[in-house]
Amino acid sequence: VSFSRYRWSRVCVGALFFMVLKGVIVSMVGGCDFNRSQMNVITQGRRQPGSAFKPFVYSTALDLGVITPRSAISNAPFILRDNRGRVVWQPKGGGRGGTVSVKSAISRSINVPAVHVGADTGIENVVRFGHDVFGFRSELPAVPSLALGSADVAPIEMAQAYSVFATRGNRVKPYGIRKIIGPDGNVRIENKPRYFPDVLSKNTAEFMHECLRAVVTSGTGTAASGVAGAAGKTGTTNSYKDAWFCGYTDKLVSIAWVANATYDPDRNPAWVYGTMNSIMGGQVSARMWANAVKPVQAHLEKYNVRIQTMNSDVGGETDASELLAVRVCAESGERAIRACPETEMREMSKDDARSLVRCTFHGEPPVRPDPDPEGEPEPPEEPPTDITPTVADNRPPRPANTAPRVETSRVEICVDTGLKATQYCRLKRNVTYRMGEEPTDYCQVHRP
Repeated sequence: VSFSRYRWSRVCVGALFFMVLKGVIVSMVGGCDFNRSQMNVITQGRRQPGSAFKPFVYSTALDLGVITPRSAISNAPFILRDNRGRVVWQPKGGGRGGTVSVKSAISRSINVPAVHVGADTGIENVVRFGHDVFGFRSELPAVPSLALGSADVAPIEMAQAYSVFATRGNRVKPYGIRKIIGPDGNVRIENKPRYFPDVLSKNTAEFMHECLRAVVTSGTGTAASGVAGAAGKTGTTNSYKDAWFCGYTDKLVSIAWVANATYDPDRNPAWVYGTMNSIMGGQVSARMWANAVKPVQAHLEKYNVRIQTMNSDVGGETDASELLAVRVCAESGERAIRACPETEMREMSKDDARSLVRCTFHGEPPVRPDPDPEGEPEPPEEPPTDITPTVADNRPPRPANTAPRVETSRVEICVDTGLKATQYCRLKRNVTYRMGEEPTDYCQVHRP
């Protein structure tokens, strides 16, 4: 990638990062001139991501039920005042009144609706999701401007966070060293994929993917539309000091970042960041991302067998790091419910875990609201409540009251234990249960 064509824009430094969807880092460029500076921006740099942080705000709001995919988000001016009524902060970008859809707010990267969603959700919840769901280890200050990406984070953290969208709800930790073998032939270190399953609900992850896909097809990231199946988000910071594109395909996650920086080893800090000439993430970064991803994507497709070996590390066998621990009924072997007298934890693959049904031996048989003699697949275990069901044109509407109504309740649970969450649980989620099957005991694992 050459920056010569962008000299007029004062773009002189940049970084690129690629990893496959199991976390293996396949390429990393942490700067432009190693002789000039040995700092690796990907792992050592801390820069504001700007609007590239917005998807984490909307994901938090969606997962906590503050908004739904059909919500109309306020575009009214957001004004933060002090105790004397003086204006402390008023974000730009939008604020003309009315409302916008969630997808439009994300794809067009409108600032003010994101700030409203962050405030309605609670910035503390956004911080909690940032750490527990998306894996950030950098400090995320709980201030309203966090919704616009005011926290300093590392590009490798952004890659890990965007893996949640790329894998539709799971998080993958990047790693570059697969194995270290000593002179005696013994393995000193062996790293395998670190997989954090189901950190974000599938409904939320699927909708966010739809929004991030719209960024590329019709929003601020159309410069990356030449990459098949690309999705992602642009980011630009104040005074055009940073420009990002964080994106992914069905094979990899990639981060592109550019800036105008001057290096002086006699100063502290040695890097001084200046203003670029009106450069946004959708201009240079998205185009740079697309130009770099195309050959990498082609390489992955050409050597797909080799990449599969890198991902699994064993020829076709299930990696132990991808096994999930699932609580099952000791008698039926199905997913345990509260009525099961004896349960046990079993390790199984993700596909096997998803195919498990709730125990029918100690509970009611699954309710199928629309029986079909032709054998269509069963409806999902927890059907999405934020999607309006439709009836195919060639099928008449089902008569009313042909199936019993299932009473449900929504409970906030601790993801680690499956019990009702307390204020000390790090990762929580709202889950819909059949009435009588919801947990009643509070988590005793997480304490002050």
